[in-house]
Amino acid sequence: MFKEIKVTLGFIALLILVSSFFGSSVSAATVGQQLSVAEPGWQRIDDTDKKISYNGGQWIEDTGANFFGNTLHFIPTNPTNSSQTVTFAFYGTQLRIIGTMYQDYTTKLIVTIDGVDYSPANSSGTATPINKALVFGVENLKSGKHTVQIKSTDTKRWVLDAIDIDQTGYLINQGIASPTLNVQAEDAKVDLNWTSVTNADTYNVKRSLTSGGPFETIATVISTTYTDVNVTNGTTYYYEITAVNENGEGAPSNQASATPQAPIAIERAIFKITFNTGLEKEYDLSMTDVNAFIKWYEEKAAGTGPIMFAINKLQNNIGQFNSRKDYIIFDKIITFEVNEYTPVTK
Repeated sequence: MFKEIKVTLGFIALLILVSSFFGSSVSAATVGQQLSVAEPGWQRIDDTDKKISYNGGQWIEDTGANFFGNTLHFIPTNPTNSSQTVTFAFYGTQLRIIGTMYQDYTTKLIVTIDGVDYSPANSSGTATPINKALVFGVENLKSGKHTVQIKSTDTKRWVLDAIDIDQTGYLINQGIASPTLNVQAEDAKVDLNWTSVTNADTYNVKRSLTSGGPFETIATVISTTYTDVNVTNGTTYYYEITAVNENGEGAPSNQASATPQAPIAIERAIFKITFNTGLEKEYDLSMTDVNAFIKWYEEKAAGTGPIMFAINKLQNNIGQFNSRKDYIIFDKIITFEVNEYTPVTK
């Protein structure tokens, strides 16, 4: 099943109206139009980029001043079958195919993105070729990695001159693996670490405030760790890592998120009990534990509850014990004292 690419006429009319009102033109290239350079918000990648694969054995690179970057790829004779394909992967949300429109070129150029076939593109034209023509375009793809295949379903010729993608996107180097990322939120920072990738020269650290991106590269490092200190406590950040070598940037790692937080102040107290034997005991307890003791004491004084209360010594524990508890007998208590303090700990 082919996926239709539709443009709302009402939206185009709105663009024209806005353009007229402000006295300036709104650029929106259409299929079949000559597009000599990438429009704002796009970047152009030449057909000679090593991350583009030409498959089937009939492809030839041609040169000429009328081609983008002075080169294009074409098939010198009509394809013997549909095995003459172009494949690549990119990271982004939009794609345009720049080619040549010429008489007897194919009207059945199929662009497949992530396994979905889009409606056949028409590269046929008049006896005068239109070079650097927009042959196919799609926008609003989900931000992330996309795999692309281009081929014709007949035996007519077609060419590839260039590819346009998001200004912030990139063609993916499929010869390098993706790292596995872990993150840990701290106070006013996020610590990142990831697995080492064979043949990686550097790693790009990418961050977004939105799950799924778009992501911005905030650092390029040679190690497999990074600490992001340009953060605000209470804000959730999303991260990805890409490995890079001389052939370009690989596909991103898993996405990982973290929310840095300020230290939590845990109220504590030095809790002192005096017994009728003259013995005094002192504990460093959380106020939660102190309040539990007071609740038990008041209930027992009212005639309910157990006769003993267990104080878990926790950080008061000294020695190689799994736990230590003091069991306090209600009728042995003369008085107790609570001295609250606020340590700066998590």
